[in-house]
Amino acid sequence: MKMFALVEFVGEKNPGESTPCELVPILWLNSEQTSCCWPGNSAYASTFKKGTTPGPKWKECLPINIKFAHGDLKMVQAKRDHYLIYSDLDSSSQETSTRRTTSRVKDRNISESSKSDSDQGGRPSSLPIAPLIYENLSLNFDSGPILDVNIPNLLATSELTSSAKQSFGRSLDEVKTPRTIERHILHKFYSEHLNYWVKAISLVGGVSVKEATERVLRKMLTNKLASEHNWCGTIKKNCKVKIGLVNYGGILKLLFGGVRGIKGEATDKDVDDCAKYWLKDAK
Repeated sequence: MKMFALVEFVGEKNPGESTPCELVPILWLNSEQTSCCWPGNSAYASTFKKGTTPGPKWKECLPINIKFAHGDLKMVQAKRDHYLIYSDLDSSSQETSTRRTTSRVKDRNISESSKSDSDQGGRPSSLPIAPLIYENLSLNFDSGPILDVNIPNLLATSELTSSAKQSFGRSLDEVKTPRTIERHILHKFYSEHLNYWVKAISLVGGVSVKEATERVLRKMLTNKLASEHNWCGTIKKNCKVKIGLVNYGGILKLLFGGVRGIKGEATDKDVDDCAKYWLKDAK
C-alpha cells in the first residue's frame, strides 16, 4: 500500500518566511522519519508521479515535522491545501482575508532549478498539482495479511487481569485501534508492538500445546476468517479455495510467540500440527 505524508521542512525555513511544507511519498522519509530526501524542485513532479526511490544525489532535509500521513492521496492533498491557506492543520476553518503560502524546499544546487522557476525570479510559492494516482487505496485493516486478526478481541480488557495490565506498564484503555490513528505510520506499528501483542495473546492460557494453539488461533481469527484459511492453501482441484496461513509471516510470529508464551517447550512442528488440525475442522 502506498502512503503519503505532508512534511514540514523545519530546517529549510528562511528568516522572515513561512516554513516550507510539501506532499511526499512515505518512502522518501528515513526509517526513523526524522529526515526527508528531496529530489530538487525541477525533478519533484516526475519523481513523485513515478514513485521513485531516493537516489544518492538527493538532498537530505532535516529536521522535519510530519503534519499528516494517510494512504488516500486526495485526503493528504486536502490537508496540504488547508495548510497553504492557514499554515496550520489544527487552526479553525474561518476564512481569512489574505492567503498565506509556503515556500518550496531549497535545492542542493542552483543547477537543479527549473527554467520556469528562474523566469519567475525565484522559487515558486507552492507545489504543482500532484498527479492523480488511480489505485484502490484503502485503510480497511480487516483485509490485510498481518491485520487479518480479530483486533477487537485482542483489545477486550475484560479478559485481562489488573496484574497483567500492570506488568505491561500501560493500560489497554490507552491503546487506540488502527481505525482511529490516521497519523500513525503502519510499518512502525508492526515492529514496535509485536512483542506487546505476543504477551497479550499469551494470557489465553492452555494446559497443553494443542489447547494453547487452538486458543491463540481462536483469539486471532474470527470464525469467517478461519473458514477461509488452511495451513498451506488450496492444493487439490475442485475444492473450495483457501488461503494458506503460512503466507502471513506476521500472523505466524504472533501464533508461535503466543503459544510459546504459554507452553515454553512447544516446538515449531508441534504448533504446525495443532494449527493444521484446527484449521482443517474450521467451519
